[in-house]
Amino acid sequence: MILGVAIDAPLRRLFDYRAPAEAGATQPGERVWVPFGRRRVVGVVVERRETSDVPATRLRSLAGRVDEAPTLDLALLRLLIWAADYYRHPVGEVIASALPAPLRTGAPLVAEEVRWRLTPSGRQSALGQLSSRASRLRGAVEHLLRRDGLWAQAIHHIGADR
Repeated sequence: MILGVAIDAPLRRLFDYRAPAEAGATQPGERVWVPFGRRRVVGVVVERRETSDVPATRLRSLAGRVDEAPTLDLALLRLLIWAADYYRHPVGEVIASALPAPLRTGAPLVAEEVRWRLTPSGRQSALGQLSSRASRLRGAVEHLLRRDGLWAQAIHHIGADR
């Protein structure tokens, strides 16, 4: 299986990559890591096909998937391909401009929220059971006790420094 991948480059074409064995899950609109020259970049799968004009010896494989699900749905992907064709602009640049900047560099699509909580027994006896040398752990428990046993930290991957 061959994947036509759009890469943010000033070239008006798709780049062919060999799909991995489990490529049944790789769908159009999905962001993937691909080798491009001497670097690894994020591309968007535009099409799947059986053949390529590139000789099999020069065809490279995907480096991996960025997300588990497509970032762009088919309707939006078709619109972006149409716009690139209509305005005679490289499809990779058009698709990249439709994504927020962090998604262009491989940031995860979904933000996470991590929550820490002390159990009732932990609120009563956690500090007494900790060693006096465990200063960081003691500080975390004290913070949780001041916050009524619940501490939430939102981790937003979009815009996170890498």
